[in-house]
Amino acid sequence: DVKVLKAAIYRVMENDYYFDKYMRKELVEGIKSGKKEKPDFDSRIHLTSRDEEVLKLICKEYTTVEIAKEMKLSPKTIENYRNQLLNKMGVRNTAGLVMFALVNGLTEIDLTMDKTW
Repeated sequence: DVKVLKAAIYRVMENDYYFDKYMRKELVEGIKSGKKEKPDFDSRIHLTSRDEEVLKLICKEYTTVEIAKEMKLSPKTIENYRNQLLNKMGVRNTAGLVMFALVNGLTEIDLTMDKTW
C-alpha cells in the first residue's frame, strides 16, 4: 500500500526507524519468549534520570522536537542526550536505543498505540 510506504518513509526520516504493528508484536513476543525474568542491566552504564526520561520518550516514538517541548529543553540539548545514550549503550542509531531499552527491561512497547500505520 502506497499510503503505508509513505508513512514509513516519513517515520524513518523523523525517528531513524519504523516498526509497523506486526513488527512490534513479533518483537515483543520474541523478547517475552526469550527471557522470563527482567534481565540484569549492566551496572557500568550509568543513566541519569534525564537519560531515562529521554530514552522513554524515544521509545514512545516522540521526535526530537516533541521531546524538547515535553521536557522544556532545546532540541539541540535533546540531540546531545540522544548522542550520549548512543555512546553509553554502544549502539549505532535510534533503533539500537529502542532495542537496548527493550532487551534490558528499561521500557515496554505499548501494542495498543493507535497509529496511522
